Amino acid sequence: LLSQVASLYDPIGLATPAKQKGAILVRKAFQETGGKNLLRDTWDTPLSERLREEAIHLFEEYTRLNQITFHRSLTPVRRIGEPWGITFSDGSDQSYGAVAYFRWETKQGILVRLIESKAKLTPLDQKGEAVKAEVCGAVFAARLRKYIEKHSRIQVKRWLHLLDSQTVLGAIQRDSYGYQTFFANRVGEIQKSTSVGDWRWIPGEQNIADLVTRGATPEDLKENSVWQNGPEFLKQPVEEWPTKSAKDVAADAKEGINRLQSCLTRLIRVIAWVWRAATKWKEMLAKTSTRSKPKRK
Repeated sequence: LLSQVASLYDPIGLATPAKQKGAILVRKAFQETGGKNLLRDTWDTPLSERLREEAIHLFEEYTRLNQITFHRSLTPVRRIGEPWGITFSDGSDQSYGAVAYFRWETKQGILVRLIESKAKLTPLDQKGEAVKAEVCGAVFAARLRKYIEKHSRIQVKRWLHLLDSQTVLGAIQRDSYGYQTFFANRVGEIQKSTSVGDWRWIPGEQNIADLVTRGATPEDLKENSVWQNGPEFLKQPVEEWPTKSAKDVAADAKEGINRLQSCLTRLIRVIAWVWRAATKWKEMLAKTSTRSKPKRK
């Protein structure tokens, strides 16, 4: 299983979702054979029936990868001006990563081209802490931008970094020295290589980097797929994108808190009214019982 997954050579990450699916399965196999306490003889331990079926299905998918084609020309014909660079990042308890696109304006309309992607398994000690995987995915997005700017001769007009974690988006806007070491180092790297104003929030269902974190089949990566062409909203005017800046997210959060406070205030008033009514009713019952009580002779 490990040799088959490692034999998939994809240096720039065009098929990262398919490769990452295999990496996740390999880790499941290691965990099944003993977790961290791996011995030399565990390499030859047969897979369980469940993992064996998953591995066979994975090998069948890998054989279909040679049918997938990708556009290797990042500069389309009849283009107008310079492209925008768009990155998507995501993280989960299984994996985290990022993917980068060029958004070109051409005489035929908007054209989006896949550049590259990068992913890595989430450390086992970070399971259950999705925000750590999210911030690691954001770091990968910043590194992709830095790599493209360094090695590509294409001048990018503007960069936008999209992610679906409002927590990470808010953390990027603040000074990194206010966090613990894990977050401080990563937020600091993001702030050093990117502009905090370039980061935007998008709904989770619009985040194409989700394919990186959970894996995908070859059919999900074929030509004209969402993976190769990016989400459909990228072809629309920027004003119509389902994105929010950190300022907009903070305003929505403040509005939500205000609504919650208003609801709590009304709830407190209702509880106070019921409490007063119950107290008065209790006093009336006590007076009534006292008057109706017969006097002893």
